[in-house]
Amino acid sequence: NVWPLTVDQVVFAHPEVAEYAGRVFVDGAGRTEVELRLALKAEALGLAPAAQARLLAALRDGIKERTNVQMQLRVVPAAELPQYLYKARRWTDERKATLAYVAEVHELCALGGRGDLAASFVAKVTPVAQVRRARCRAP
Repeated sequence: NVWPLTVDQVVFAHPEVAEYAGRVFVDGAGRTEVELRLALKAEALGLAPAAQARLLAALRDGIKERTNVQMQLRVVPAAELPQYLYKARRWTDERKATLAYVAEVHELCALGGRGDLAASFVAKVTPVAQVRRARCRAP
């Protein structure tokens, strides 16, 4: 998998970016999604909205061109991101945990004879304990 190195190259080619963290996850519809949270350097925090939009578009296009993957980009305060001192582990893969959650919710609803409610619970990211208590009655 070449994403981390390739994304590093694209992101850090833009001097406005201080740090980023990426995650791969499964959304409520069961699709694999990729999100990058970006922290801008102090001098770039005052960018006009149009300039920030151009920066994000350039990042999004560069990443898509180099990886052939469309990624969601979101600017966040630097305090929301870990500080990486050595070889960075900027990526987390949440797909396995998400798929296990989705499977458990579907199973609980099917056992309660209300499989039709599973998608609603998953879309709302309803905690499994709450799904169990609901016994898959209409939310």
